[in-house]
Amino acid sequence: MKEIEICVVAGRRPDLLKTTLESFQRRLLSHFSIIGAYVNIDPIFGDEIDKDHTVEVVRSYFPEAYVNTPATANFCTAVKHLWGATKSDLILHLEDDWIVNIDITPDMIENILTNPDVVQISFNNIHKKWDFSDGPFHQRLRRTKLFGLKIGPDRILPYFTTSPSFMRGSFARASAGLLDARFDPEKQFYNETNPGLQKAVKNHRNYILGKDQPYLVTDIGRDWRDKRHIQKSFVDGASVWQHDEMQSEPKP
Repeated sequence: MKEIEICVVAGRRPDLLKTTLESFQRRLLSHFSIIGAYVNIDPIFGDEIDKDHTVEVVRSYFPEAYVNTPATANFCTAVKHLWGATKSDLILHLEDDWIVNIDITPDMIENILTNPDVVQISFNNIHKKWDFSDGPFHQRLRRTKLFGLKIGPDRILPYFTTSPSFMRGSFARASAGLLDARFDPEKQFYNETNPGLQKAVKNHRNYILGKDQPYLVTDIGRDWRDKRHIQKSFVDGASVWQHDEMQSEPKP
């Protein structure tokens, strides 16, 4: 069985995390050998009791997991911390509010990983609606213009994600060292807020798995948030959650 480590970015939402881990355990993790687990539980959405219950959920699936429970919530800091702690060649990155819809097995990614430029394999989902018209990679073409006229060849701008995905461990660890905790981690790869990171990853690729299949994963956090009138906003380069009874807090 192919060996992987797992990283999970979570909030104090034990029931949601349990649903996520139960789904991935049944349809993905059972097909791999899990050699390490790293979980960050940010202090958001719940209280201390919820935090303890979330830790219990983690331990029920990964008894030896490294669990970080920081005093302050920061999505990018959580990602940096987890990615930087990994040691294996391949990791599975998760958030606490997804389910997987089909079985995902090692043979589905083996051929993809023979391309050394591919450092991430993302799971296609209806919420992202990724475009396959230019091939299986998550990217866009950047056209350089002068006075409104195109000059020179198109440049590929690769996009990387914090949605469920496989990642090469070396890429995750290198990215962790370059991520800026002030900004949303995903957007730093392409939106000019972190030129050093953007330059470091320009020749890498994110392969979107699931073009000719049903959507591989579903975001169950959207329904959870809607029922609680919580909205995601983007403020000063960072993602925050907001509703009438809660101050803005960085996304877990």
